[in-house]
Amino acid sequence: MHREAKKLAKIIVSDISLYNKDKIEKGLTEDTFFELLRNEIEKGRTFYNSRVSPDVLTKTNYFDEALEDFIRGRRGRPPSDIENA
Repeated sequence: MHREAKKLAKIIVSDISLYNKDKIEKGLTEDTFFELLRNEIEKGRTFYNSRVSPDVLTKTNYFDEALEDFIRGRRGRPPSDIENA
């Protein structure tokens, strides 16, 4: 269950990045990433929450970890453990 949830989180974040390249660049440059991508992030989170078991959702936050890893990667920082999933 956890492995699938991690994978799904990474796929959703990847899709967000694929379809919002300009917003992402602007958001990272101007430090407005979460504001500019608020709608996309919330849609992704809603989809993630609808597909992951409640047991996993109450114990983890893989979606937020995947977002943080994406931002770290774009800023040249090392990823968290979710990247090893």
